[in-house]
Amino acid sequence: MRKNLEGEWVVRRKAGEIPPTPSEDLERLLAMQDAGDVDTSDIPERKDRVRLSRDADGNLPPQRGTIRDAVASEMGRRGLSVYALWKAAKAHAPTISETAVGEFLKGRRSLGVALVEALLSALGLEVVHRPPKSKVGGTIQFLREESSAPGRLLIPVGEPHQAMFLLVETPVDATITQWGGVADVACDIEQVTRDAMAAGLPPVPEGWVRDLGEFRARIVLADGRKGAIYIRKSLGEFADGPPYHRLDFIGVSPLGI
Repeated sequence: MRKNLEGEWVVRRKAGEIPPTPSEDLERLLAMQDAGDVDTSDIPERKDRVRLSRDADGNLPPQRGTIRDAVASEMGRRGLSVYALWKAAKAHAPTISETAVGEFLKGRRSLGVALVEALLSALGLEVVHRPPKSKVGGTIQFLREESSAPGRLLIPVGEPHQAMFLLVETPVDATITQWGGVADVACDIEQVTRDAMAAGLPPVPEGWVRDLGEFRARIVLADGRKGAIYIRKSLGEFADGPPYHRLDFIGVSPLGI
């Protein structure tokens, strides 16, 4: 016997010095093999795992991902081969191999951050921050601009309409946030056309209606924030039942309380 690094005694024995398994233990183990299914009712089963299936050649399904798909898409757009991409990527990562690039694109292996950055640089791609989206209810008030008045006078067109806003807010710095999005507005376009005429806009030809993109607008969100918007495009009616109209807009004033 000798001591290990922790000062504990270590016993070394040769295989021939180990006594054989008693016959009764061997018979017990063999009997358990033939006993049928093992009762696992007391072991909770996990249902959050999906077993991967191999194809006829024994290969696992290819891995997919946003970056891998973006690289493959840009290669297809430029008509680049794996060899051409590998040659271009070597300028950014000399140790990258052509095999690694090919297997990465096929979804058979992963690459480290440095090698992925080399592929992106070779294609002129970059990872950008996608601003978060939020869905919030509120109201929208259509406005018409009175150009004949001194300064800038905005006159309400009808009453505010209920709307659901999908907002995208992008901070530029500590004081400026760009914002915009899509609004689904519950309104009757024919009623809005009549409200516009009552607010002083000239009538439209018979059978015509106003385009919501003609108006300025002010929104009030359910969380108390308010802001002015510019309607870039009216996407028209989209729902059955009560009429809803979808608007593409950008904010033209700070969104605040």
